[in-house]
Amino acid sequence: VGDSALGLQLLKQGERHGFLIARHLDPTPRVREGRALADAALPSAMIDLSDGLLADLQHILDSSSVGARLRMADIPLSPAFRERIPATSEEARRLALSGGEDYELLFSVPPARMSALRSVMQQSCTPLAVIGFITDTKGLSVVDADGIELPVRTKGFDHFAGP
Repeated sequence: VGDSALGLQLLKQGERHGFLIARHLDPTPRVREGRALADAALPSAMIDLSDGLLADLQHILDSSSVGARLRMADIPLSPAFRERIPATSEEARRLALSGGEDYELLFSVPPARMSALRSVMQQSCTPLAVIGFITDTKGLSVVDADGIELPVRTKGFDHFAGP
């Protein structure tokens, strides 16, 4: 995640080619994978990442009346992203958590169904990243590799916010 947001940033700086630019201009929605997951009836909830990881996760949490705890170190960042920005930087965190238009799938699966999930994802040759867990207590937190809570400033694109 974050590739599209970084690609847009690079476009604004005058770059016109490269992996990150392509990820922004020509994203690949995970339609096949979404159908496979739905057919297997694995996810409790699922959404594509169009407004940003935190914003789209918040839609799931609000609809389900639950919370979540994400581990920043487990959020997948592409090699191209990591070449441009250190993974532990504030900028990497902002782009990965709040940047939109990645069109990756975000979903929750009960722990007892993880084996079946891994099988479905392996059959589709799609990498799987377990980035956190759902909590009974409402609220959303992001922690670093040591379990220390990180500040979360922006929560993604809001279609209804003013300019």
